Amino acid sequence: PLGQVIDEYTKTELRSLASVPLKLNREEIENLVRQAAEMHWSYDGNYWFLSNNCAVESLKLLRSGTANPRINDLDSIMPNGLLAVLKGRGLADTSVLDDPREALRLGYRFDSYRDRYQAMFEVLRKQLPIKQALVEDWLALEADQRRSWFAKADLRTSAALLLLEQASLRRQLLLAQDEVKQRYLNAAALKDGSVNKADATLKQMLANSGFLSRPAELLDAKGYGLPQPEERKHLEQVSSERQAQLLRLSTSLDKEVRALLEPSRAKEIAAIEANVKQIGEHLRALHKAAGGLQL
Repeated sequence: PLGQVIDEYTKTELRSLASVPLKLNREEIENLVRQAAEMHWSYDGNYWFLSNNCAVESLKLLRSGTANPRINDLDSIMPNGLLAVLKGRGLADTSVLDDPREALRLGYRFDSYRDRYQAMFEVLRKQLPIKQALVEDWLALEADQRRSWFAKADLRTSAALLLLEQASLRRQLLLAQDEVKQRYLNAAALKDGSVNKADATLKQMLANSGFLSRPAELLDAKGYGLPQPEERKHLEQVSSERQAQLLRLSTSLDKEVRALLEPSRAKEIAAIEANVKQIGEHLRALHKAAGGLQL
């Protein structure tokens, strides 16, 4: 989902994003939407950084969906080159990014949260004698080191601390995801029972989540194109059953995957979660003491 992508880039990776409109006529837009739906319905592909990356697949979709002659001769392209090519061939309108504030307001630009986190960190520095000058240095501290400042924080500073701890947790979870992926890829060489247990749960999830990227597998019948009206009721039922099962498996996997983390990573995540809970309780106590409603 777009919202998830935006959060991962801006809040976790602290990178900005841009959304650039394409210069297409109404017929090209309608054909592109139809082609996107059909490709998603029965999608079957693998990611390869050079030959089949996100830019290549986007380009294939644009070519087949619009039949625009300005991109027919393009084939393989690197992710960072797609926008430049589309702009150079008059298909991308980058003028929407000329005014950064207006682009942000209209949803063409999504700024990194780095500046916001730094602003929250400045709130800390004004009240507490913290040595760090940059928010990155603060987040690089171990959770136990940051916790020592909680009791000294006032209401406003506690709120800033809570936001920064949540940011730290998101970053640790991102690192943990990559760590688990690397360990999972090598799971066949491991004899750890916890790895095997998580491996089995993950395989079940993969087997049951394929419909998210290739919905056509929900129908037993084979055919071409999008589902017919009489097939949609069956699709809704099967989809609901799959989603319920995925939710149950996800809960199990969350517990089992913790066993795949390096002890230091698992310890740090647990410590940050404890920080979030502690600063939240401290914040509620200060809010109540100041005469606010009990939260």
